[in-house]
Amino acid sequence: MIVQADKAPHWQFSLAVYGLPDVAPSCLLLQDRCGVDVNVLLLALYAAVRCKQSLDEDAIAELDTRAKALRENVVVPLRQVRRHMKDADYGPEAEKVRQHVKVSELKAEELEQSLLAAWVAERPASDDPTDPQAAALLVVRHFLGLFCQSRDIEPEEETALRHVAAAALKVAS
Repeated sequence: MIVQADKAPHWQFSLAVYGLPDVAPSCLLLQDRCGVDVNVLLLALYAAVRCKQSLDEDAIAELDTRAKALRENVVVPLRQVRRHMKDADYGPEAEKVRQHVKVSELKAEELEQSLLAAWVAERPASDDPTDPQAAALLVVRHFLGLFCQSRDIEPEEETALRHVAAAALKVAS
């Protein structure tokens, strides 16, 4: 995936991670099955591996809470419209409209990450020199605890989270 130089570092990181092989399907699985906000996940991994921040479940829950209004009122409705239009037959012009909705959805996700990145920027780096791999796995463990606490986690969900974390480490190195 091409990363634009004028984009914020957190957004460049997220686009680079998402663009790696098999990351998008892993993210969509986590989004659709577990209710994970992919922007929150990618930003939490960015904070852990690039900003050297220690994020516990409370910090990740705070990120998720900060994203909630924009996610529920803007990002998810745009996603629903885009997905609906993909499967509907509204004539030859519909694909152009769907592409515009897709661009708007991506811009809304970028805005969401910018809001979250501002919160991350206010937090200090960890005094404990945790290595990036341990930090990424800690984020994974906290996401599992937050989003899959009411049921047993399926093996493919844990694999998807670990896959996204591994991609984040690859981009960070």
